[in-house]
Amino acid sequence: MRTFCKYIRPSACSMATADDRYFSSPPRFQALHCLRNRVEGGSSYFVDAFGVMSDILRDNPDYRVPKIDFEYDNDGHYLHRTHPLFTGIQAGSLQRLSCAVNWSPPFQGLPGSVKRHSGWYRSLDLFQRTLDEPHREWEFTMEEGDLVLFDNRRVLHARRAFRDLTEAERAERGVEVVEGESSRWLKGCYLDGEVVWDKLAVLHRQLNHKVRKYNTV
Repeated sequence: MRTFCKYIRPSACSMATADDRYFSSPPRFQALHCLRNRVEGGSSYFVDAFGVMSDILRDNPDYRVPKIDFEYDNDGHYLHRTHPLFTGIQAGSLQRLSCAVNWSPPFQGLPGSVKRHSGWYRSLDLFQRTLDEPHREWEFTMEEGDLVLFDNRRVLHARRAFRDLTEAERAERGVEVVEGESSRWLKGCYLDGEVVWDKLAVLHRQLNHKVRKYNTV
């Protein structure tokens, strides 16, 4: 398990993305806990990338799966990994537990000239346009104390633009913001899939043992 904090400054809308695709094995699950949200706007939205990819494959049987370079170069660290856009997904079905969609525009590299790699760009453009269809978004505003848990290899997440409240809005809503502190603060953690599946398997075994023991009494 790995934890992190997000002290977020007022900013424009972010793109729907998944986290840590520059790792060889990105975390399977992500939890986000809203500790402070005293702003105007900033609603979160989530998209089922498996549904996006399944629909694309259904309507485009000759779709060519692009490989994408992901790169993190910041604060004295450098990470790089290449992943296919998706693995284990076919039209209308998921083939195995390790299915994944790899999409993280802020950390995606470019393959070279547009002319030479036109097919690569077309594949990504189709994915982005399908992803942006409004009916695919599940949107809500996180309140202080809310926690969301989602599959980081399936669900893409983003948020709308937000701004700090004016003094008048703070007074009207009874909101207190300490000068110098962030008005929007989230804390989260990542969980590897193996950790979760291991626990589920053990609990399932224990439950079955208790059921069998009960039935023999």
